[in-house]
Amino acid sequence: LELILDTIINHLGEKGTFLLPVFNFDFCETNYFNYHETPSNMGSLTVVSLNNNNRFKRTKHPIYSFVVSGYFSKEFSSLNNKGGTSLSSPFALIHKLKGKIAAIDIPDQNCMTFYHYVEDVHNVPYRYHKEFNGKYINEDKQEINATYSLFDRDLDQGVETFLSPAEKMLWGRNLYSGDKPFSGAGIRSIGVETFFEFVSFIIENSAENVLYKKS
Repeated sequence: LELILDTIINHLGEKGTFLLPVFNFDFCETNYFNYHETPSNMGSLTVVSLNNNNRFKRTKHPIYSFVVSGYFSKEFSSLNNKGGTSLSSPFALIHKLKGKIAAIDIPDQNCMTFYHYVEDVHNVPYRYHKEFNGKYINEDKQEINATYSLFDRDLDQGVETFLSPAEKMLWGRNLYSGDKPFSGAGIRSIGVETFFEFVSFIIENSAENVLYKKS
């Protein structure tokens, strides 16, 4: 796993920046987050990266945090966005820097949180900003009371995230580069600007049964 991380970072070079999601949703239930100790729930690569303090720095959101290494690491790690996918979040900075998203052997339904950033930018009516308050152990190991939020689906409307149709459209329009999940190398990528424009088009026309469905 360390070799994989080293290979990616070396490939990006001195002016490259590499982020991995180290999301953990415990803050929503336990009202507790520790910047140094709360683990990642996003797979083995992210667990290893989170334990590599010499190379990676963690961002501050207690639910949607990332580890970052490289040229723009200070810009990302200095963010303290209250909204998980807000215009002050790492998602927005990735967008501003014209980055790329890559995924390995996992469908959009289970990995592409960037959809929710685009939905947040457009303030879609089937989601809302849900706040979570709790005990937060910060980077300086100080205990504070903190409030953060997610742009959550509206359960009162019976909203369910449903991204399979959008993923099929991305492949159908040749917007993804690489291989589909569980075929070939299973690695795909897409430019953030391209992805943002595509999802914005869906939202501006009809997102129901493409990005979400109602139960």
